[in-house]
Amino acid sequence: AVLEAAGAGSALAGGLEGLEASAHSAGAAAVLIPADMDHPGAGALIIDDAIPPEAVEALLALCESIVPVAPEKLTCSERRYVCDSHGWISRLLQNAVSSVECLADKHRVFRHMRFLKYTAPGGYLAPHLDLAREDAATGERSTHTFILYLEDCGSGGETALLSELPPRCSVMGDQSCNTDDKYVLAAVAPRRARLLLFPHICPHEGRETLVVPKTLLRGEVFLRRGADAREGV
Repeated sequence: AVLEAAGAGSALAGGLEGLEASAHSAGAAAVLIPADMDHPGAGALIIDDAIPPEAVEALLALCESIVPVAPEKLTCSERRYVCDSHGWISRLLQNAVSSVECLADKHRVFRHMRFLKYTAPGGYLAPHLDLAREDAATGERSTHTFILYLEDCGSGGETALLSELPPRCSVMGDQSCNTDDKYVLAAVAPRRARLLLFPHICPHEGRETLVVPKTLLRGEVFLRRGADAREGV
């Protein structure tokens, strides 16, 4: 089931609507893979304090109001699907992305998102690439993945951006993979209100979760950088 974030009479949705207009300055961006690096993940970055604390609480409450899809394996997370039909969540995220000078030209957060929640230690996601999604209304295809972490994890549960898919890993992932640290370009620890943005074609994995719950919001972004946006590329 997919919950409409703008459901009629929803106090949670109303709370998000009020927050989108609040004055909040996102933290500075930290580049994880330089934009000029010859790597499919070039330009990957994080923004700390991307959304205000009240928005984090509203999103956690929204997550808990959605019936989860049971994980297929013990190592997987619960998934809860949400459609941001009025764009309240999208605009919160776009405000954070707009604060980064090189990303300010052209970007759009897709409205279909999902909460991922790990409720037991040991959960992980093997190395893989993400697929692009197409907006049915515009035909626009997403280029980047966003992950918004909603809770701190003292250890474990990092999203690791990899130099390449390790041997034996297919594009969609292989649960038999054990990634050596030599493949890791950056390991992003889950921190409350931290936003991670990276190209779909960047190899990555979800490292073993040690501290629970680990809750995040994941979705897709269409992004053109700097000169590309101005030239209509």
